[in-house]
Amino acid sequence: MVKDLQAEKMKKIVVGLSGGVDSSVAAASLQQQGYDVIGLTLWLMKGKGQCCSDGLLDAARLCDELRIPHRVVDSRELFQRHIVDYLVAGYQQGITPLPCSQCNKTVKFGPMLSYAQQELGQTRLRQDIMHGLPMTGSAIVTSSCGP
Repeated sequence: MVKDLQAEKMKKIVVGLSGGVDSSVAAASLQQQGYDVIGLTLWLMKGKGQCCSDGLLDAARLCDELRIPHRVVDSRELFQRHIVDYLVAGYQQGITPLPCSQCNKTVKFGPMLSYAQQELGQTRLRQDIMHGLPMTGSAIVTSSCGP
């Protein structure tokens, strides 16, 4: 009985969806492999583009097409504080900041995994296809810079 519950839980996976190609292919591929996929999108800011409202709509459309649940986490304040303000401060100091590396560390992966664990009871999170590498245990996998 306990093994059955563990096996069922291991077939569930949260996929971080930006609305872009990599995360969309990851969700579809994992679903085809028999995983019970839950889409998770961070709302980072208003506007156009994958990190903005357009990405939310694309991710929602994908989840609708795949018939999987979709959760949206409002991360606008976190993104403003850790990325936009960081970027502006860097430019004001005459340096070129690297917002993607900062975003991955402070806005995306930690908060996404925390949400998956605390709100969805899941420890497995996938960002993109990472060249078809298999998922094992608790993991966050990414190979792209964008959200």
